[in-house]
Amino acid sequence: MFENIVTSENEPITTLKPLCPTRWTVCNSAIIAVLGQYERVLVSLEEMAKSASRTASTASGLFEHFSKGKTVLGLTLASAVVGELECLNITLQKKTQTVSGMQDAVDCVRSYLQGKRNDKSYLELYEKATSLVNSIELVDPIETQIQGVLLAKQWTITGQSSSKYWIVWRFSLKFSYSSSREAAEILRGMPVEVRGLFDQVEVLVRILLVVPVSSCEAERSFSALRRLKTWLRATMGQDRLNSLLVCNVHKDKLDNLNIHNICQEFVGPSETRKNTFGTFV
Repeated sequence: MFENIVTSENEPITTLKPLCPTRWTVCNSAIIAVLGQYERVLVSLEEMAKSASRTASTASGLFEHFSKGKTVLGLTLASAVVGELECLNITLQKKTQTVSGMQDAVDCVRSYLQGKRNDKSYLELYEKATSLVNSIELVDPIETQIQGVLLAKQWTITGQSSSKYWIVWRFSLKFSYSSSREAAEILRGMPVEVRGLFDQVEVLVRILLVVPVSSCEAERSFSALRRLKTWLRATMGQDRLNSLLVCNVHKDKLDNLNIHNICQEFVGPSETRKNTFGTFV
C-alpha cells in the first residue's frame, strides 16, 4: 500500500524498516525513514484502515497514534539520542577497538548527551517537530505547554512519596558516590542505627545490585547449558546442573576461592571422609 501511494506520486521512496528491539544499529535509520515520509505513512495507514483486510484494525490504531503531534515529538527526540548511540554501537563493534578506546568512546558520547540535557536543546528539537507537524497539518498538534527538562538531582517532592524522595536526596547530599556499588559500600560501613535513617536508599541499592543491566547474563547461561548438558550427562539431577551452571558462569569468582580450605571443611566433620580423602594442609 505504501509503495503504491509513493509510486503514484512519482517521487523517490525510502524503504520503511521495523524497529528491532535488539539491533540498535538500525533503529535511527528506521526513525528517519518514518519522519522523512510522515505524510505518506499517514495516508497509507488511513487507506489500510478503510480496507477490509486483516490488518485494518492494526492500521487504524497506528493511524490514531501517528495523527498525534506528540508522536512526531517523541520520534524527533528519540532520533537525537539513538543517532548518537548508533554511532557508538558501530564503533564498539569494530575489530580494531581496544578496552581503553571503547571507554573513551563511551565517555565522549555520555558527555555529549549530558550536555544536551537542557532547555535550549529541548526547544530546538521541539521547534523542529512543530515545523513538521505544521507542514503536514495534523489534526492533533503538539501541546503548547512545554515541560522543562528534568536535570540530574532535581527532585519533585509531592504527595505521600515526599518522605521517600527526601531520604534519597539527603543521602546524595551527605555522601559522594558515582555508582550503586559505591553507595552499597557506604551503607555497609554505617552502623545499623545510622543505616536505618536511609532505609529507602538501601532498598533502591539492593534492587539495582540484583537487577541485570542487560540480558547478556541470561543468554550466557543458555550458552553454558549447551556445553554442560551433553548426552554423557543425561542423568544429571537439577540441583547438580544448577550448581555447575553457577560455577561456569561465575568462574571468575570461583578462581579466587581457596580450594584447600573448602576440601578441609568437607573432610573435617567426618572420620570416614578423613580415611577416604586424607587431610589437606
